[in-house]
Amino acid sequence: MKKLKKGNTVISLVIIVILCVSFISIMGTYVVSNITPYIWYEKLNYLALKYMFIIERYGYLTVDEKQRLINDAKLIGFDIEKMKIVAPDTSKEYGELIEFTITYDIEQRLPLMEKGKIDFRNKLVHIVIRKNSYSKI
Repeated sequence: MKKLKKGNTVISLVIIVILCVSFISIMGTYVVSNITPYIWYEKLNYLALKYMFIIERYGYLTVDEKQRLINDAKLIGFDIEKMKIVAPDTSKEYGELIEFTITYDIEQRLPLMEKGKIDFRNKLVHIVIRKNSYSKI
C-alpha cells in the first residue's frame, strides 16, 4: 500500500476548499436573487392593504390619498415609473364592489452558468397585487 505524501494532501485540501467556497457563493447569489421579488411583493402588499382600508372608508381613492400612496411607495424604495395604480376615482355606493390593483415591474438578475462561465441574465418580473372589498359608506 502506498502512502500519500503530506504535500499532496495539502494541495487537494486547498482545491476542495476553493470548490466548496465557490459553490456556496454561487448558491447564495442564486437564492438572494430569487428571494428579491418576494420581498418586493410583501412590501407592495402592505401598501395595498393599508390603502384598501382608506378606499373602503371613502368609497374611492381621493387625489390626496393617491399622492400619499405614491409618497409612501417612494419612501419604501419603489420606482414610481414602474408602478401602475388602478383604483376607483369616483365614490361608490354602500355595498358596491371596489377593485384596487397595484402593478410593479422589477428586473431580476439570475445567475446563468454556460460553458464553465457564470453570467447574469435579466428577467422582467411583474408583481400584481389585487384587493377587492365593498364600500362601507
